[in-house]
Amino acid sequence: MPLNIIPISNIDSSEWNEFCVNSHQAWFTHTTHWLNYTMNMRFSDNSINHSFGICDDNGLGAIIPLIEEDSLDGKNREISMAGFPTPYPAFRNDILPNYRIKIEKLIFEKIFSIDKINYFNFYIPPLSNNILKKVKIISPLSKFGF
Repeated sequence: MPLNIIPISNIDSSEWNEFCVNSHQAWFTHTTHWLNYTMNMRFSDNSINHSFGICDDNGLGAIIPLIEEDSLDGKNREISMAGFPTPYPAFRNDILPNYRIKIEKLIFEKIFSIDKINYFNFYIPPLSNNILKKVKIISPLSKFGF
């Protein structure tokens, strides 16, 4: 099944937000509302929204909120949300583990291809459905150097 990277600008905000409502890994920090808020939180014209989705034959399979901005000290470029960590990508609930790994690899290849980024900071949303329902989760971040 082919995977395609789709910039957030090519995804209807209602589709993105509906995905957030349905995904067990998503939280409000994944929504376009929060992305828009954080894009304007620092009153800086230097923020760039690199958020994207991964689509397959079944539609949107993952969403990745991703904002590039100046570090708080202004010396570097980083992926963060107004200086705070970025939520880990959220996945469609029917994604199987081996397929998810394939998608995660594509996600991080894309993230690491962003030029001039000195710092990435991700977190697993603590109030997402999977955490609240005590689904066994091993942090996937260590697989990618975080």
